[in-house]
Amino acid sequence: MKLNISLYIPVYNGESTIESVLKSALQLDPGADEIIIIDDGSNDQTKEILKKYKNKIKIIKNETNQGLAFSRNLAISKSKHQLVASIDADVEPEKKWLLKLYETQKNLVALFAEVDCLKNTKIKTSIICGDIYTGHRILLVIK
Repeated sequence: MKLNISLYIPVYNGESTIESVLKSALQLDPGADEIIIIDDGSNDQTKEILKKYKNKIKIIKNETNQGLAFSRNLAISKSKHQLVASIDADVEPEKKWLLKLYETQKNLVALFAEVDCLKNTKIKTSIICGDIYTGHRILLVIK
């Protein structure tokens, strides 16, 4: 089953967690069609860890730390799919998490609120925050 979902993971100095998070994200079943990592100016070993996965993920680097909101907006604007999911750099999703999230959003479309998410753009987005299956903070955006 193909979900046509982009998954992004913002990270800042995540050397202690990012590799295990990436391994979990790459083992999602079904998986994300695109995994975007936003390295928000890390100055630890995060960059070296990400390089090991450069053929499997899209890496966006902020030269300096711009903050979580900036990184989220950047990831959403660079994603190729209408559905965009997010996990934090210290969250290892369960194998079926993305499928559960996808099925949840299909049932909740009528409850989404339209908001201007990206400053100075005409992109309208709908957002689900929270994951009822794992309790982790997530973000699902419909562009």
